[in-house]
Amino acid sequence: MDPQTRLHRELISFLRQHIRFADHRHLVLLGWMVAGLLLSQTVCFDRWNTVLPLGHCLAASWQRRCQRWLSNSRIDVEALYGPLVLWAIQHWKKPGQALHLALDTTMLWNRYCVVVLSVVAHDRAIPLLWTQG
Repeated sequence: MDPQTRLHRELISFLRQHIRFADHRHLVLLGWMVAGLLLSQTVCFDRWNTVLPLGHCLAASWQRRCQRWLSNSRIDVEALYGPLVLWAIQHWKKPGQALHLALDTTMLWNRYCVVVLSVVAHDRAIPLLWTQG
């Protein structure tokens, strides 16, 4: 079994412990998206396609599939993300160590202001809440 497939199986096993999915296909695609994110170290869909064993799947098809998943109204993002963030905070925080929050604002195209509240762990910011205005 190749390393990408093994990573995908481990992710599926982990996600299954913390999240309930009405449709198993949603879990499988989430596993591939997280694997692509981890292996490519970028949020660019096109890069995920180069590090995952997707066979004959065209980059545009892969991108559309991911975008459909992200905009699927039957998938409750808060129900998925909340338990994972709580698990990460509980397991990454060292006893007696303070948690640090970061507030970040970003202007996009001089039109949209995105505000993100994150918890900082292991030199990484994990988004907790975000909004755009």
